Amino acid sequence: MLKDDSGKHTFARVAADYDAVRPGYPDALVADWQAFAGITAESRVAEFGCGPGKLTAKLAPLGAEIVASDLSPELLAIAKAHCTPYPNVRFVCSSFEDFEAAPESFDALIAATAFHWFDKATRWQKSAALLKPGGTLAIVHNIHRHDRESGALREALDALYGRVVPEALDALYQPAWQTSSDLAGEIDASEDFDLLADRSHWHEHVLGAEDYVRLLNTFSFQHNLPAQVKMALFEGVREIVEAHGGSIGSTYEARLLIARRR
Repeated sequence: MLKDDSGKHTFARVAADYDAVRPGYPDALVADWQAFAGITAESRVAEFGCGPGKLTAKLAPLGAEIVASDLSPELLAIAKAHCTPYPNVRFVCSSFEDFEAAPESFDALIAATAFHWFDKATRWQKSAALLKPGGTLAIVHNIHRHDRESGALREALDALYGRVVPEALDALYQPAWQTSSDLAGEIDASEDFDLLADRSHWHEHVLGAEDYVRLLNTFSFQHNLPAQVKMALFEGVREIVEAHGGSIGSTYEARLLIARRR
């Protein structure tokens, strides 16, 4: 992902592909969140950066009241469609920074593959202010762990990136697992939160060559590459995957951090 926050505007431009080819979240992660956060049908939950509702649609059947927000109308339209059967879910078009609610009005907050885009200067204090005492903040990342992959296909893809993406551009990139670890460290340093749980669920996401290229274009770093670099990269990826059987299985770590408000 991009190191700065400019990438957060990427996803509205690729809303349909984000919904179609991004991996979902494991059921076991949702069960962990429900257990550690103590979610019941009486709970009031705010989800920030809900995107196309890939996680929202899994939280909705738990019965809690959910206020789900995103700054993209395009993504919210998809999320609403996924959650049509659930009257307990309400959607708000808003950034995290502009979201308005009474102090201490939520039992739980959750952000999936989004919290790192929120304003670093205010995200912890605002989260604490929205939560009831003892409430929880859950930070979820679905991390492509290509560092854990091996074999001829992975080697060919890594070599392609090395050839095509200039070092100056590569320096703008930070692996998602590093971002997740940085946030875990911020919880430890926070004056408002204590770490309650740190759980990982590993899963595989298999796509054909064309859908894998569509997936790459939903990631902020690849999507925002200069046009010529992106074209060369995507053409190379497509050729490599086709030459190695036509599909690719990617290793994902779905990491759940839960912090309790002091």
